[in-house]
Amino acid sequence: MRAVWLQPDPSYLDERQRLGLDRRDEVWDGVLHMVPPPVSRHEDLVTSLLIGLSAICRPRGLVVSTGGLFGSDKNYRCPDVLVGRPAHRSERGF
Repeated sequence: MRAVWLQPDPSYLDERQRLGLDRRDEVWDGVLHMVPPPVSRHEDLVTSLLIGLSAICRPRGLVVSTGGLFGSDKNYRCPDVLVGRPAHRSERGF
């Protein structure tokens, strides 16, 4: 299913934020992408990746995270798993 909502109602976006439904939303070059919650099988795979990658990356001084990849308010992503250097981490993400 594909849907495009050119001008989302601000009250709808406020409600999504209030309920915590916007945690995985992304903005690609200024365009909002509302991402549906993942299914259990997907979450199990992410957990396995986090465990496996942590064992490899942490001894090398890298951070394994589910945090965001932030470029600006008009361009950010919420990858399932992210590996980065601690120096590249901020409150907003990597």
